[in-house]
Amino acid sequence: MTTGSQSRPVQAHTPLDWQDLIDSARRCLTPPGAATRADAHRAISTAYYAAYHALCESNAEMIVGQPANQLAVDAWMRVYRGSSHRQATGNLERYRISLSANGEAFAITLGALYNARIRADYNPASKFNATAAQHRLSQAETAIQDFLALSTEERTAIATITLLRNR
Repeated sequence: MTTGSQSRPVQAHTPLDWQDLIDSARRCLTPPGAATRADAHRAISTAYYAAYHALCESNAEMIVGQPANQLAVDAWMRVYRGSSHRQATGNLERYRISLSANGEAFAITLGALYNARIRADYNPASKFNATAAQHRLSQAETAIQDFLALSTEERTAIATITLLRNR
């Protein structure tokens, strides 16, 4: 008797690459001086999503690891998609003082990027320009690199902090 996970061919997971998102947003802002307000808003939103997708991918890697079969791929995808924006940023803010300096910096930056994304995407009165967007992209890139350099133990702790509700 075969199980469902053994009878299906394994389909690899392909998360969004955070660096591709950063690079894409930077292309929206070139050539210098030609970026529109919409380009700047889009880039700020993308800076947040780069950090968020890096977090989601890390969470799946820390909890599931590299999937070797379809059941593990499905579990990986559930963990990747299991985070909520508000819960992740809110819980990181609550627990940030328990983290290392780089972990705390990631928590602060993710929260700041989330708030900027909300303003860029939903507040028609906000007016971001290319300079502000470049700043947010650089901020996101540095925070992501520092986050990915954290110990496995701290990234696993961050996965539980961002995925599980407080009780």
